[in-house]
Amino acid sequence: ELIHRHWEDMLRVAGSLKLNKINATHLIQALQYNGKPTMLGRAIGELGRIFKTRYLLLYLNDENYRR
Repeated sequence: ELIHRHWEDMLRVAGSLKLNKINATHLIQALQYNGKPTMLGRAIGELGRIFKTRYLLLYLNDENYRR
């Protein structure tokens, strides 16, 4: 739900990074308020956890991949 709600904003962030409209340092600052992640920051974190979980599942499932 969180990812779905902020999907358009996440695409804008990705596009801004790709086109060098914003650098990573400023983006990290923009995704926090008083040291806590904004809702968009939380959504990006959730998306990252999906990719991390997928990687770990592939790693555990593929013997050649683990070597």
